[in-house]
Amino acid sequence: MSTLNRREFSLGLLAAAATWRTAQAAGALSATIGGVRVGAITYSFRAISDARTIVQTMASMGLGSAELMSNHAEALAGAPVGADKIDALRAWRKETTPATWATVRRVFSEAGIELRSLCYNMNV
Repeated sequence: MSTLNRREFSLGLLAAAATWRTAQAAGALSATIGGVRVGAITYSFRAISDARTIVQTMASMGLGSAELMSNHAEALAGAPVGADKIDALRAWRKETTPATWATVRRVFSEAGIELRSLCYNMNV
C-alpha cells in the first residue's frame, strides 16, 4: 500500500475541489457523487444565525441532502426566539400541528434539498 505525502494529498484535494466547482457551474452536480449521497447537518452551519440562510447556503454549495437540527426546524416553523421567550416557546410547541411543520419541508424542497432526518437536541 502506498502512502501520500502532503504535497500529493494537497494536489489531489485541489483537483477534487476543482472538479466539484466545475460540475456545480455546469449544473451537473447532484446529491450523489460516485454513488455516495452528499449532504450535511444544519449544525455544521451554526455560525449562520438565520435558518433560511443556512438552507440557501447548503443549496449554493450543491448539497442535496440535509439532516435538520431541531432549533433550525423550530426557527423555520416560526417559533418564538430569545431567552425571555421560554414560556412562549413552550406554549408554541404545544400548539403546533402538522401544518406548522409543512412549512419547514417546503423551504427545503424549494431549495432542491432532500430533508432526510431530524436531530432533536434536548438542550436546545
